[in-house]
Amino acid sequence: MRRIRSIALSMLLAVSLLGCGKEGPQTPLTSQQFDDMLHDVKKYKGSPVEIYGAVFATPQRLEKMVYLQVYADPVNYGKSVIIAFENPSLDVGNGDYIHVVGKVKDEFTGENTFGIKLSVPRIIADTVEKTGPHNVMSPPSN
Repeated sequence: MRRIRSIALSMLLAVSLLGCGKEGPQTPLTSQQFDDMLHDVKKYKGSPVEIYGAVFATPQRLEKMVYLQVYADPVNYGKSVIIAFENPSLDVGNGDYIHVVGKVKDEFTGENTFGIKLSVPRIIADTVEKTGPHNVMSPPSN
């Protein structure tokens, strides 16, 4: 009887651990998935992203975070996203080109300078680094 209990407990433990350590897809969203995410952020929450973009407003710096407004398609001034990064002393500003690796968090709703209500994806960045316009205008394809 002890042996049966021991086997049953071992099997139960093994089955309960099957899902541990998995965090969803680890490859960044493709261009098509990124475009879809812009319209359905909830569906892609937690998905990894890699963005080459241009900062188009003065960064908002708080005590522990910096928030960047970024065009993920700077050629057409489109695909606007908010990047949140835990480094308020990050050396980037309006007009800089950046490379971001992070995850989709949620949708940010606010108003632009004309008072128009906007909803854009908020990305929590693991890394943000300055890059040149040559990388942003023709980023590596995924």
